[in-house]
Formats: sequence, structure tokens, C-alpha cells
Amino acid sequence: MTQSNAPAKPLGKFELSLDAMMQKGMGSIPKEINADRLKLNALMAISQDNNLSKHAQQQPAVIAQYVFNFVIQGLDMLNREAYIVPYNGKLTPVIDYKGQKKLAQQYSTKPIKIIKSGVVRENDTYKFDELGNFKHVYDPFSTERGELIGAFCTIIFEDEEQQSIFANKEEIEKVKNASPSSKSNFSPWVNWTESMWEKTVIRKAMKYINIDFGGNEELARAYRESDKDIEFTRQPVNQPKEQNVDVFDAEFTDVEEEKEVEFVEL
Repeated sequence: MTQSNAPAKPLGKFELSLDAMMQKGMGSIPKEINADRLKLNALMAISQDNNLSKHAQQQPAVIAQYVFNFVIQGLDMLNREAYIVPYNGKLTPVIDYKGQKKLAQQYSTKPIKIIKSGVVRENDTYKFDELGNFKHVYDPFSTERGELIGAFCTIIFEDEEQQSIFANKEEIEKVKNASPSSKSNFSPWVNWTESMWEKTVIRKAMKYINIDFGGNEELARAYRESDKDIEFTRQPVNQPKEQNVDVFDAEFTDVEEEKEVEFVEL
């Protein structure tokens, strides 16, 4: 009897593709990252999403590339640090605000103590203290905080220097309207609105953080390709010669969405 080499599991081809990528790129995965755990968590996250699971069966190599990009950055799909949004036959990789904070604190050239961020509603209290630091006060149990009016991100560096960055409703809505995934029923803009408002201001705050991947070109590439839902102009600074290190010092602007991978509609 002739035995088929095709994997029997629904996500078998996807898993084989991902294993091949991880084996090939093992030297680029930072040693502190538990790649096997992140791979298993990604498999679980995809298997729990019927729509994404169908795409993974149809285009296993493409989904595997997105997942590998998350893994090399240490992003956990099961913990919603990153995810993939299907819409209109296309896929959009998205890094959640938790993933953005994680990467900023891991790879900032200036050590970061903590990154505070959140959304602001119309009935919240907010002000600047005598040192010029932003203070946001609200009742977490209140059901009458009002409509969303903006979001903030405060970066506190180890030397106690602080930078507070803000995005108002108009600015965030403009980013949302430029996002292809916002039209999808599976979009985080639809299902996790506050998270996406928070993420938008965190991405805006990246202009105050110099990211340095230490010459790891594969990691820098993965970061560039891992979030096509919110785009910004990028201008590398302190970039080593002949190195493709992704370091940012950029203005927050709307730019045209990068081309996405085409899929056959399921």
C-alpha cells in the first residue's frame, strides 16, 4: 500500500511550512525567545479561528511567513500580542498595542522603565502636573465615562525622563479609515476598538523611541512586514553601514497602504 506524504492534520501543511522557516531562520531568532512555545500558541490561536484556519489550509506558506515574523519578534498570538485579519480575500498582519510596548521596551536604545497608555473618554479627568507630566484619572467601574475622545501614551525612561504623546478622535478616525482591515467583521477596529485607539497612539509615540535590532537583519525585516494596518513614514537613524536595522525617528503621517497578499476568497 502506498502511503501519502501529505499531512493528515488540517493545519499539517501550514505547520510543515512554519517548521521549515523556523529551521532555516533559527540563527536569527534571539536566544531569549522561546520559539517552540510561540509556535504552539500560534497553532492554537489559528485553530480556534475558523476563518483564519481555512486560509492557513489554503495558503499555508504565506500564513507561515506571517507567523514566523511574529515568532522571531517574540510576539504571542494566543496572548493577542499579534494577529492576522482576513478581509475580502486578503490578509493583514497586525501587532496589538501589547506587542508594540513589548518590542519598544525590548529594543529601545535608551532604556525604558515603563510605557503607560490608555484611552480617554469625555467624562474622564486629565491634566498636567507641576512638572508637566500628564495625569489621567477615571473611575474604572463607571458606566458613564462618555464617548471616546482620544488616547495617550507616556514613555518613562530609566533616567525618569518622560514623553507624553496624544492622538485625538479625528486623528485616530483618519488612521482607521485608511486601514483595509477596518472594513472586516473580524477587524480589531470592530472587535477591540479601545485597543486599536491605544495602539494608534503607541505607534505615534515610536518617534520618541530609537529601535535598534543590533544588526539582526531578519528581525528588522520581520518587524517591517508584521504590521500593515497602521503605517507611518520611516526614517532610519543611527543605522550601521551595510546594515538594515530598523530604527525610527518619524513624523506620524498617513501613507498609502502597502500591497497585501492576494488570496482566493473562501
